Amino acid sequence: MTNITWEKIEGSKTDKSWPEKGQELKVGDSVEGRYVEKNSNVGPNQSNIYILERGNETIGVWGSTVIDGRMANVAIGKMVKIVYKGIQSSEKGGRKYKDFDVFQGIDVAGDEGKVRGVNLQDDPELPGHIEDNAEKESLPF
Repeated sequence: MTNITWEKIEGSKTDKSWPEKGQELKVGDSVEGRYVEKNSNVGPNQSNIYILERGNETIGVWGSTVIDGRMANVAIGKMVKIVYKGIQSSEKGGRKYKDFDVFQGIDVAGDEGKVRGVNLQDDPELPGHIEDNAEKESLPF
């Protein structure tokens, strides 16, 4: 058997959670940061926790049916903003639930060729602009 040095792996540590324990959310309350990690099956309800970084701070956002469904479409590394929309009633059965909007930033790695939604090749003021269609058509991508 080889001599291996082992390092214990701990769960993610966060500086705070959102919402804070005991915090009553108000419509419009929000949290934002860079999405860096997802922890699954946490706690007695086997919930997800989404880890966001904002500056030197890490924030754990507890998942819910709504948040989990929307965060499934967000890649790790994206900027994320989650906004509380209030209590809603489901169409089927009228069950009440907390509703959230989830937004992702578009000016991050993975959105190459775009600056604030503008294609670099089409804007003559930005680097990467291509002057004529002949050059555009000759590009391999």
